Parts: sequence; structure tokens; C-alpha cells
Amino acid sequence: MLVLSVRATTCALMRALLVCVVPPVLVGPVAAAPVQGRAEPFGRWQPQVVECQRNLEGSAPAACGAVLVDQRSAGVFRVSWPGSGSSPGLASVLTFVGILNGSSEPMVCRQAICSFAKPIEITLSTVSQTVFDSRGVASSLPSAWPASGSCRLEQARIRCEARALSGETWTAVAQLR
Repeated sequence: MLVLSVRATTCALMRALLVCVVPPVLVGPVAAAPVQGRAEPFGRWQPQVVECQRNLEGSAPAACGAVLVDQRSAGVFRVSWPGSGSSPGLASVLTFVGILNGSSEPMVCRQAICSFAKPIEITLSTVSQTVFDSRGVASSLPSAWPASGSCRLEQARIRCEARALSGETWTAVAQLR
């Protein structure tokens, strides 16, 4: 009984600090095992890209190296297209942000890794571009535009198109494995 009161007191004290110490009996392999079948509303899908092309604002289409799809909650998505910058030694990321179209279902995520079975349509609200130097440090604040457009995610292809209110346009397409 003394052990229980010490643990209860430790948790009570730590709760005041918004932290609770887990009793040592729960720290073993059972506590570390993942919860099966429990989906999370957030995570990332990073498909293998066969071919990828995107354009930065005011630039001709150029190759990109990957596509990262982040589901920030069950209805908010960020689709990022990293690639080379406009000058040697620079890198850039083109990012589309939007919400799940009403007819689509969110990705299923477990331990922050996501997948989906049916195509997903995203209605876009924002596009941004960030440029990085050779050390991976952002060379300036990201440029961002309110925009309208869409992204369509399929198992074999991802396509995003957006247009800013001021007329700039962006397109990014990737063929997947």
C-alpha cells in the first residue's frame, strides 16, 4: 500500500506540472507495443516517385525529387514538392494546402504513417514557396498566396493545380510506383 500511495502522490504532484510519471510496472514491452486497429487523424504518406515535375511561380516546369502528403487532421492536407531551386546550390519546396473535398474520405493513419484506398480530392486555399541554401537553411521567409485549385491523390498519380487571385499559376504532377 505504501508503494501505491507514493505513486499516487508522485502523479498528483506531477499533474500540477502537467506531467505524470508512469509507474515502472507499465514501462515494459507491453506499454511499448503499438495499439492495433486504432487510427489517428494525422500523419504522412510519402509515395515512391517515378517521375515528378512542378513549376515555381514565374518559372518553367522543372523536376522535383519527392512528394510529401501530410494530413494535419482528418480534413486538412499539405502536399509538398521539394526540388532544386532556381540557381545552383539552392533547393526549394512548393507547398499546396487545402481541405478534403466533401466527397472524399481522409487517409487512414497509424503511428503517423498514412494510406488510402480511394482517390482523394483536396480543395486548395493556399500555395507557398520556400527557398533553401546549400546548408538547408531557408534563405528568406516563405512566399505565400491565397489560391484556388485542387489536388487529386491516386495510388499511381498525384496532381495539384492552383491559381492565385493575382493570376500566378502552379502545377505539380508525379507518377508513382
